[in-house]
Amino acid sequence: MTVLAQASHSKHVSIWLPILGYSALLFLIYGTASFLVEVYSGSCMFIIPTYFYALVVSLAIFKLKRFGVGTALFLLFIPLGVFMDYIGDWVVDKNLINPWYALGWAPVFLGFGFAADLAYRFAPARWPARWLAVTVGAVFGLAFYLLVLFALITFYSPSGSAGHLRFFTTGLPFSLPWIVITSGFGGYTAYAISEGV
Repeated sequence: MTVLAQASHSKHVSIWLPILGYSALLFLIYGTASFLVEVYSGSCMFIIPTYFYALVVSLAIFKLKRFGVGTALFLLFIPLGVFMDYIGDWVVDKNLINPWYALGWAPVFLGFGFAADLAYRFAPARWPARWLAVTVGAVFGLAFYLLVLFALITFYSPSGSAGHLRFFTTGLPFSLPWIVITSGFGGYTAYAISEGV
């Protein structure tokens, strides 16, 4: 009985270590993008680097092959991302409607990963793995677009989200296809890496 308990504990620990690694990589990419894209290009950190976000999320899902991995990747974002949003958007810039709206990013972050999990779980079993990967990436990208748009409209004052919101509304003919297509490529790249193609 002790051996079974130890094996079960080891299995749970072994799944969380790679999730933590992928999550840290995703957070590093997100943070780097927010610095490089926002500060140096004047563009939107939510739009330009979505390929890399989708790549890491899809790679974790295809490597670990477990429902819920995509959602679990964003657990690290809840304490760190919410805190950073609170500091940046409430304390420094005063863009949030209320400081409590920083907590609204927690379900938004989880929604990104959950959408990828749902695509992985419910895509038709007869689909080739490469199309499943493209679908997981593209669904992640679509959820990313919709949830960030929701957050920008809901959590921020109109003047506070004007820069990002412009990319998500008037820039829609570029932004939405860019996010979905590059995220689909990110999913495909994850498939190619995980299969050694």
